[in-house]
Amino acid sequence: MRKGKNGLGKKENTAVAASAMGFFFAFTLALCAVAAVVVGTANAATYTVCATGCDYATIQSAVNAATSGDTVFVYNGSYNENVNVGTAHLTLEGEGKDKVTVTAASSSDDVFEVTADWVNISGFTATGATSGDWIAGITLNGVQHCKISENNCSKNSLFGIYLQDSSNNELTNN
Repeated sequence: MRKGKNGLGKKENTAVAASAMGFFFAFTLALCAVAAVVVGTANAATYTVCATGCDYATIQSAVNAATSGDTVFVYNGSYNENVNVGTAHLTLEGEGKDKVTVTAASSSDDVFEVTADWVNISGFTATGATSGDWIAGITLNGVQHCKISENNCSKNSLFGIYLQDSSNNELTNN
C-alpha cells in the first residue's frame, strides 16, 4: 500500500479526516448552545411589583406577564392574593421576608402554588392559607429543580411549605 507524506495510508487518512470533522461539528454545536443560553439570558426582563409606581400592583399580574428567564421583584408591603406560578425558569424575589407579606386572598388555597420546574422564590412571608387540609404557604406541585429560600411560611393550615409529587428541589433558610 502506498503511503502519503504523513506516513498514513488512504484508509487512515480518511479516518483522521472524519475524526477532525466530528470534532469540528461537536465544537460548533457546543458554541451554538452557549450562544443560545447567552442570548436567552440577555432577553430576560425584571418586572417590579408595588402599590404605586411599579410595573404591576399585584404579584399574580407580574407572574402572568413574565416569560421563562424573567424575574418578578416585589417591593415591601402587604399583598392579599393567591399566586399561581406556571412558568418555568422564573424567579420571584421579595425585598425581604420581614418586609413583604403575602396573605392568601382565599384562605382555602395555597398562598404560592408552583407547577413549573426551575422556579425560585425568596424573600416573602406567606401566610393565611388556613381553611384546608392540604394547603400551605408555598406548595410545589409536580415540579423539580425549584429553590425556595429565605421565606417565612407561618400561620397556615398544616404546612408552611408542602412538596407534592416533587423532587430535586432545594429548601434553605425558611
